[in-house]
Amino acid sequence: MIKFQDNTVRDGMQQRNLRKDLKTQLKIFDLLKTTNIHSLEVGMCTTKEDFQLISEKSTHLGELQKMVVLTRLIPKDIELTCKLVNVNKNLVVKLLVPISTLHILKKLNSTKENMLAKLQQSLNYISNLNIKVDVCLEDATRADETYLFKVLELCNNYNIDYVTIADTVGCSTPEEYGALIKKIYDCNYSFGISIHCHNDMGLATANTIAGILNGATQVETTFLGIGERAGNSAVDEILCILNKKYNIKTDLDLKNIYEISKLIEDVIGYTSSPLKPIIGKNAFIHESGIHQDGMLKDKSMYQYIAPEDFGKTTNIYDSPISGISSSKIIATHLKSKFRDLTNTEIVNIEIFYRNISKIINDVTIEDAYHLFNIIFLEDVKNGSDYRYKDKF
Repeated sequence: MIKFQDNTVRDGMQQRNLRKDLKTQLKIFDLLKTTNIHSLEVGMCTTKEDFQLISEKSTHLGELQKMVVLTRLIPKDIELTCKLVNVNKNLVVKLLVPISTLHILKKLNSTKENMLAKLQQSLNYISNLNIKVDVCLEDATRADETYLFKVLELCNNYNIDYVTIADTVGCSTPEEYGALIKKIYDCNYSFGISIHCHNDMGLATANTIAGILNGATQVETTFLGIGERAGNSAVDEILCILNKKYNIKTDLDLKNIYEISKLIEDVIGYTSSPLKPIIGKNAFIHESGIHQDGMLKDKSMYQYIAPEDFGKTTNIYDSPISGISSSKIIATHLKSKFRDLTNTEIVNIEIFYRNISKIINDVTIEDAYHLFNIIFLEDVKNGSDYRYKDKF
């Protein structure tokens, strides 16, 4: 069973131009609680203000929700974060451990030996408090491999649920990332491997799947794929691939992912690219006449993913330049939606639809039907008979 840890509110909210206030975050939590997400990473605790904010989030979530809080290898930060266990017994402290030589030397002005000692000290402290602990290895895909495995050997001495192998700058390929995860998996460590991939080269989804296929048991994703720079692994894409290609089970229900994604868009004031797989506006739209004709005969002709699996319906979209196959689809669609239409009315609505499509973007056949209804419906004064005029 693959577990999903949601990073929408923590890592996802690092994306610019999103609504990020507490009220917005609590609305997102309410939506996420309906999805059976295994755990929620709710924030990073480094200040008293962070502590207060995360406490409010925890109170809203309730103690049944597994709550993950990120913190640095700084004693005062760890001490503060651990106090959150008094607010939520399901607290997991996740230690952020920069592990690449670049991060250790140039960001922290430290040494590998010093960082290893700090990690050991931190794990000792948290373990003595009997608080659950995870470790996130930042920039793991650019780390010196010998040092990486030295850190992993240290982690193996503690009761850690998951160690995250973070592709922090999205620099890895599926072949590289999969090979690294397999090498870690083959060591038979006591902890599970968690995946955290960024999308800088458009490979977050592919890398995540490669990690799962090579032994990872937890994935860290965001709804809509939002996040720093080019974003994170998108929960809908990972879930779809696991379901369609590998029949790998998860706790999540495909049916409500689309609806939740759209609600989160509204809450944070964000619109996904129309080309985004699964939840993008164009994901299940067919404009080519050949494709529409194929869809009319068998939906699987041009749809490998069934939108109904995500609680979404197919939108066979006609454009003014489409051929006769589009006319067939328009007629079939209108007859199924509005059963009382005559053939003449259907032809007139199609002509009207093609005309207004030239001046109104993204108009649907339903829009055209209702607009046609308003403009051309003959108003019989006694109100007892409403019908279309045959010509316009």
